[in-house]
Formats: sequence, structure tokens, C-alpha cells
Amino acid sequence: MKIIGVLIGFLGIAFAFSACSNELDLTAPWKDVPIVYGMLSPGDSAQYIRVEKAFIDPKKNALTFTGNPDSIYYQNADVSLVLVSTGQTFPLHRVDGNLEGYPRNPGIWAQAPNYLYKIKTSEINFIPGQEYQLVIHKGDGLPTTKATTKLIGKPEILQLKDGDAISINGNISLVWATSTGADLYDASFVFNYEENTENAPDTFTPKSITWKAAVGLRPKNSNPQYKTKSFKGSNFMKYIKLKIPQNDHIKRHFLSMEVIITAGGEEISRYYDVKAANQGITGSEVLINYSNIPDGYGIFSSLSKDIVADLHLTHKSLDSLKTGQYTGKLNFE
Repeated sequence: MKIIGVLIGFLGIAFAFSACSNELDLTAPWKDVPIVYGMLSPGDSAQYIRVEKAFIDPKKNALTFTGNPDSIYYQNADVSLVLVSTGQTFPLHRVDGNLEGYPRNPGIWAQAPNYLYKIKTSEINFIPGQEYQLVIHKGDGLPTTKATTKLIGKPEILQLKDGDAISINGNISLVWATSTGADLYDASFVFNYEENTENAPDTFTPKSITWKAAVGLRPKNSNPQYKTKSFKGSNFMKYIKLKIPQNDHIKRHFLSMEVIITAGGEEISRYYDVKAANQGITGSEVLINYSNIPDGYGIFSSLSKDIVADLHLTHKSLDSLKTGQYTGKLNFE
């Protein structure tokens, strides 16, 4: 299922827009300003769109509104997705994210209810390369908000398949076929292991950590249909050491690894471009946040990912995990 504000690298955009929406400088009194976050992801079992509102009262502190659900949600909104080429409409229904297993991050915004608009992926006719429009009828005589994105294709990890052995000694090389309509990628490695406790030495609990090896990669090969990237295995080992605390009384076992390539749509690419243009000593003093929501804030785009799972470590890599300079004191058996 698609989680709001979640996705390696790209998903940090959700938090970025959530943060900037807390500081909106809206000078027109009582102007309706929609705040939207939606990432279409055909690989997920359900799609979630966050739709909120911002108003300004020049006589009141904006913080008095953020804690009131009636002030941040449209009470009579209808939200739908439209396949632009055919006009086919797919209605979404409002759910409480807290009950869906996606609680809202703590902050100044009201935690409950945590309204999201949901549709099962099986109910949508998703076609890569086609345009989809988000239509928000806000009700109460307010203007309709529409935003459009082109659904990107799925990347494909090459030279690795489920169940293969992978080496994290030396360099880790990844090759993947790029996605239709995407030019921005994240690469992540998931390290799955189990550990016991000092009080229950025979009981092992599964755990995992995710190394975001690269964020915002763009194809720069001579062949734009493929992307190759090399990562230092030592950096991965250092990350494992950083995330797993040393404890002489805990035993650990390696279980498996996953490699994830995530592709982002054009709007995400533009967001990164705007963000980069406003950093450094030559950047503007006021950060300009990219948004493709007309008369509002936020982003509507698409994501796609490929996952190779159940990867094993080579014997040499297992030895390095057990006795190497970075992880040798983590008690992997």
C-alpha cells in the first residue's frame, strides 16, 4: 500500500512540503489555498492522496487553525482521478490514515482525524505514458482544483535476480533499464537481520535497516536507456555499524538483502532542480518551493520502483560482516 510521506529519497518530498505548508505566507484574507500531496504508484495495492486547505485571517495567529481538523480539511470535498485520454473517472473515498496504518507525523497539525483520499490500484486503469488528472471538487462554493501528471514506466534492475548472491566487498555495481518518462532515480539497499536479547538468548527478532545509497540520480550514460552506478561496499559497512548498536550480550544473524530502484516523475525532477538552484552562496535568499498545484501548494506526480529480494551475501562478504573492521564487533554469527 502506498504510504504518504514514505519513499526513499523522493518520499522526503512529502515531509518537505508538509514543513513548508506550516509557514505559508498567504496575504490575501480568507483566500482558499489547497495543499496537496499525491504520488501515483502502480506497484502499490492502493493509492492515497492528501488534500488539505490553508486560510489566513490577518487578525489571528495561523497556529490557531492547524490544530483544528475543521480548519485544515475540506468537509464536503469530492476527489477523483481522470485518465485524460479517455475521460474515464476514478472516484476516491475519504479514509482516516490513522486507521489505515499510516499515522500522521507529530507536529503542529491535528493528529486525528488524519484524512486521506484512497482508491485501490485494482480499480484504476493505469497506463504508463498516459496523463492522469487529479480533480478536487472542494464544495461549499469553492473553485475546483485540478493538477495533471504523466504516469512513468517501471525501471528494471538488470544483472541481479531474486535469490542471487551479492558481494559488498569492494564496489557494488548496479545496472538498470530506465523508466519511460522518468529521469530521476533513487538506489537503496535493505539489510535484513535478526538478533536476540540478553534476557531471551534463544528468541531472535527480525529487523532491517535501509541504506539510501543514492538520491536524485540522473542517467548520464552514453545510452540513456540504461543507468549504471557503482557504490562503495565500505560505505555500506560503515552505515551498518552506524545503525546497529554494539552490544557484547547480543547475537545477530544475517537474513537477506534487497535492492530497490525508485524512479520519479517529471514534477519530482523539477522539484529537485528548484531546490538545487536555491542552495549555496549563489542561491536566492528566499527558498522557492516548486509546486504543480494551481493556486495552491504541494506536488502531484508518479513513482515507480523495481525490487530484487532475497539476496544472499557471498562467503567473503559474510566473513567481512563477522570479522571486518567496521562490523566485526556487532556479533554476527
